[in-house]
Amino acid sequence: MVRIAVEDAGPGEDSRVTPDVVQNRFGTVYGKYTLLELEEGGRSLLVPLHIEGREARLGLFLSPASAAGLEELCAFVFDRFPVTRIRWDCSLSPLGRRYVRRNHPANHWKVALPASADELWARMSRKSRYNRRREEKLLLDRLAGDAGNADAPGGGDGTGTLVMTGYEGAGSIPASVVETFFLFKKKLMGREYGLSPLEYLARYQVTNAYTWTCGDRIVAIVFSCEQGQDVFLENLTYDPDLEEFSPGFHLYALVLEGLIGKGKRSLFLGGGRQPYKSRFGGTEDACWNVEAYRSPLAALPSYAGKLAGRIPGAGRLARFVRRAFRFVRVRAKWAAQSVFFSLVPVGHALNDEDRPFSVTVSLTSFPPRLATLHLCIRSLMRQTMRPDRIVLYLGADCEGIPLPGKLLALRKKGLTIRQVGGDMRPHKKYIYAMREFPGDFIVTADDDLLYRKDMIEGLWKMHEKHPDALVASRVHLMKQYGGRILPYRCWLQETGSVREPTHALLSTNGAGSLFLPRCLAPEALDAELASRLCLNADDIWLKFMLIRGGTKVVWDGRRKGMPDEIRIRAEKKKALMDGNLSGGGNDGYIAALEEHFGMSLADFC
Repeated sequence: MVRIAVEDAGPGEDSRVTPDVVQNRFGTVYGKYTLLELEEGGRSLLVPLHIEGREARLGLFLSPASAAGLEELCAFVFDRFPVTRIRWDCSLSPLGRRYVRRNHPANHWKVALPASADELWARMSRKSRYNRRREEKLLLDRLAGDAGNADAPGGGDGTGTLVMTGYEGAGSIPASVVETFFLFKKKLMGREYGLSPLEYLARYQVTNAYTWTCGDRIVAIVFSCEQGQDVFLENLTYDPDLEEFSPGFHLYALVLEGLIGKGKRSLFLGGGRQPYKSRFGGTEDACWNVEAYRSPLAALPSYAGKLAGRIPGAGRLARFVRRAFRFVRVRAKWAAQSVFFSLVPVGHALNDEDRPFSVTVSLTSFPPRLATLHLCIRSLMRQTMRPDRIVLYLGADCEGIPLPGKLLALRKKGLTIRQVGGDMRPHKKYIYAMREFPGDFIVTADDDLLYRKDMIEGLWKMHEKHPDALVASRVHLMKQYGGRILPYRCWLQETGSVREPTHALLSTNGAGSLFLPRCLAPEALDAELASRLCLNADDIWLKFMLIRGGTKVVWDGRRKGMPDEIRIRAEKKKALMDGNLSGGGNDGYIAALEEHFGMSLADFC
C-alpha cells in the first residue's frame, strides 16, 4: 500500500528516507518534495518524490522495495499526479512489465562498517596488512627524497610523517584542497570539471573532506557525503606521481577507521570495478536505473530518439528539424500576438471605482525598445484588475528622441510618460514611482514582455493571502552551501516548489511584482548608492532592500516562467545584450552588497 506521508516535505524530513543516504535526501537538492510511504512485507519504506513538469523522480537509491512495490509506487504516482514519465536510480529490484519501462542494469558497492577498527582490519589477510605498512614506509622514503630535491615532482617541505586531516562541514573545506583535487583528476583522467570549488561541493553534496599529507604536500584526497548514518564516498583521488605506493587506498582505510569512530553504519561506494571497493568486506549489489512511462504513446519520443541515435546522421537531422520547427512556431506566434495587440481595441485602462488602495504600474524603457513598447503597454491596459495609473519613466538616453505615434496615442487611454533624466538604467522602473507615489502598491513591469490579462489580479489575490509579503510572478530560490551563498547560476531558477513567504526567494521583478507601500529599507531609493553598488542588477539590489526592510517574498502560485517576449531585430537585441549582465555579473554585485551592508545572503537561504 502507498500513501502520502508528508505532502510538503523539506530538508527537515530528509533523515526519514529509506535508506538514509544523500541520493535520497531530496530536500537538500530540491528544497520541497513529497514523501511517500510504501508498506510491504511488514515493513514501511519512506520514498521521496519530486515533480518537475511532466516528469517525476523517485528516491529509490539502493531501496529494498520489491518489483511489486515499485509497481505500486508507479501506479500511485501516475494516478495522483499529471506526469508521463517516472525515473529513479539504483533500485535493488527492476520494474516489472505492467508499464512501458526501461531497466538499465548497474552495480553498486557497499561496506557494512563493524563496531571497531580491529574488526575492520581482521577482514584483511596478514599479508595485506604487512604490504600496507611496507608501502607506507616506501612512500615516506620517496617523499623525503622529493623534499630534499625542490626540482622533483611535488618537491617541497617534508616533515617525515604522513598525517590525515579531516574537514567537518563543507564550509570548513579549503578551496585549495578542491583545486588540488581538480589537478589530480586532470592528470589521472583528463577530466575538467569547469566548476568553482564551492560549486563542486554543492553539486555533489560534499560535507566532509579528508587529506593525507606530508608536510605541505597533499598525497591523497577523499570527499564524502555524511548527512546520515549511511555515508556516500563521493570521490577519491591521489597524487599521480605517487601511484605506485597506493596512496588513495591508504587514505581510504584511514577514512573507514574514522567513520567507525563516528558510529557510522555503512559506506556506499557507487558503481564501477575499482579494486579497492572489494576490500574490507565490500559487497557488490546488482541494481537498476529505471524509466517508466504512463503509456506507449508517452514513451514514443524517448524510444524514437534512442532508435534514431543508432542511425548515422539521424541526430543532426533531428536537431535541424527541431530548430526549424521552433523557428517557425516562435515567429508564427509572435506574428499573431503582434497583430492581436496592435488591432484589438483598448478602452480606458485605469480604475474608476472607489477602493481603499491605489495600484501604480511602473516601467521604463530605452531607445531600441521604443518602436515596440506600445505592444507591452497595451497588454498592461487589458488587465482584468485595472490599475489606478500606468507610468512610463524615460531617462537621459531618450531625451531629444521623438517618441513613436503609437506610444503617444496611448496617453489618451491612461498612459503617463515622465522624462526623468539621469542614467539609473533598470532602477528607473521602481525608484521614481516609489518616490512619487509612496502610499501606492507598485507593480513593476519590463518593456519587452506581453503580459497576461490576469497578471495584476493574480498578484493581488496572493497579496490578500499574504498581506505582508512582496508577491512576484517569477522567483528564483537562492541556495547556499557550507554557510556560503552559491553562484547565481546555481540557484533554483523559476521555481514553483516554495509556496510560502520566505527571504530565500528572489523576485525577478520585470515579470510582474507587487510591492507594498514602504516595504523596502530606507536606503532603497538612494540613487547614488544603488548606482555605485548595483547599477545593472535591480533585482539583486531589491533583494537586499527587501531583507533589510523585513519583507519576505512569495510566488503568486500561477504559472512558472517568463511572459511571452516581444521580438526585435537581431542587431537591436545585440545592443541590449551588450548592456545587460553576462557571466558572473550578479555574483560580483552580491559580493559588493554583502561587503557594504555587512550581511550574507547565505543566512537567509
